[in-house]
Amino acid sequence: MWVTGSTFERGNTRAELHEADHAHNRQRLAELLPTASSAVDAQWLDGRARGWSGVRATLPDRLPAVGAWKAPTSPASPLPLHLCTGMGARGLTLAVLSGEILASWLHGEPLPVERNLAERLRAERFGASKG
Repeated sequence: MWVTGSTFERGNTRAELHEADHAHNRQRLAELLPTASSAVDAQWLDGRARGWSGVRATLPDRLPAVGAWKAPTSPASPLPLHLCTGMGARGLTLAVLSGEILASWLHGEPLPVERNLAERLRAERFGASKG
């Protein structure tokens, strides 16, 4: 499957298809990659290409939430819940770095970025109890 193009409507929590969004994405593709646009246009006409809609996981400060979020709730689950989420439209670029930061915290290894930057991404910044 090849997925391309996107629109972003802040505050919309429903995954709905809109023809205007498709037209916008197709126009941008034509401007940026005319050859690819021609190939995709034929697939729109015969039904091989189709729209898709989803809702991105974003957070109020537009930064990912990485690390411990919730303290352990029972002896059977002695570790806190850890998150690596909220990357929104930047998932492809932030996923690997966020995963490396999480792994560093979990294993007590050196961070891949400066500590003050990694600290800004801590999931617990949203007020969950610290573990």
